[in-house]
Amino acid sequence: MAVNSYNEWDSLEEVIVGSLEGATQPAPCPAYRALWRSDDEIFCGGGNFLRRFFERMYGRLRGAYKRGMFFGPLTITPAQLAAAKREADGLQRALEQEGCIVKRPDALDHTKPFTTPDFHIETGNTASCPRDVLIVFGDEIVEATMCWRSRFFDYRAYRNLVKDYHRRGARWTCAPKPLMADNLYVEDYPLKDDPRRPGLMQRHQHVLTEAEPCFDAADIMRMGKDVFIQKSLVTNNSGIEWVRSHLGSDYRLHTVHFPDDLSPVHIDATMSPLRPGLVITNPERPCAEAELFRRNGWRLQDAPPSDNGRQQTGTGSMWLSMNVLSIDDRRVCVEATEKSTARLFEDLGFKVISLPFRNFYEYGGAFHCATLDVRRRGGLQCYFPHEEETAELFRRN
Repeated sequence: MAVNSYNEWDSLEEVIVGSLEGATQPAPCPAYRALWRSDDEIFCGGGNFLRRFFERMYGRLRGAYKRGMFFGPLTITPAQLAAAKREADGLQRALEQEGCIVKRPDALDHTKPFTTPDFHIETGNTASCPRDVLIVFGDEIVEATMCWRSRFFDYRAYRNLVKDYHRRGARWTCAPKPLMADNLYVEDYPLKDDPRRPGLMQRHQHVLTEAEPCFDAADIMRMGKDVFIQKSLVTNNSGIEWVRSHLGSDYRLHTVHFPDDLSPVHIDATMSPLRPGLVITNPERPCAEAELFRRNGWRLQDAPPSDNGRQQTGTGSMWLSMNVLSIDDRRVCVEATEKSTARLFEDLGFKVISLPFRNFYEYGGAFHCATLDVRRRGGLQCYFPHEEETAELFRRN
């Protein structure tokens, strides 16, 4: 079977590891700006005059983007990029040593500008995080819509891999690609440190309108028959309903909320299931639907914060330490400097595979983000046995 994966913990047999070949800093768009604080916005094109000035100058700065990449108020140097590439290659070797087949996406030049009938953007992004773009449900690979304009063509780096899986029997679905026209975004959406932001999060009002369905695959967490998705700065209600309709009756799709998260983007630094009955959770972002898990016998274990504090980039999170990859329900990849996280997993009975990945953090994520499990040993099971109670709980929410 070319493709087979239903959850995050069955024995991993084949995986895609992301690539940093041709990587660049994503150019600004309204959805990307929603991650910024005001100091990032001032430095990187915010405010009315500065934003217009920065965007006019962006093309002239493309040479600088190729030599070293601005990210928020910082510059990522070629040396840092080279270090992150070595870490990704190290992850590949470690997974191969654990018995996994590892595939890598095509090397593309993401520094080129491009134009569609609806927008122009000065750069693409990177193929560092296949988890954002693709998701596997059983024997099917689904390409997510994305919503950052810089990520419009992210799928191209994976297209040859997906075509090969399809030829070998996998089902392949492309979610409807949004136009990403101006009406997809809330104009002048408040930045992360704006005093209006907490109220917007409590009301689940994010930067995307409902003009078109949008979702990033990394906003979805699979736990067998029950699949969890968060509404976020990159996933709207229309996108959630598209996923629900597509999955049909084989799965139960549940929307979960983390109202204390001021920048909800991707669920895997907020909750991470490690084996049946155990989820690692972010203590700063409690799940509004936590009772659902407890009523079905799941333990919610808070993760410790990163031993390294907040990552360098303006959009970073210190909770990438919990963005781990489970090889099975006994082995887990943890960043080498995250000693507190490693101790927690060891106390929970896991063998910790410690790997350096700190430089890779700057390109969008850690081990879970940087991989896509294509094939795991196992089938579709129900890990939430109180089905009627589960459904009723979510109807009330």
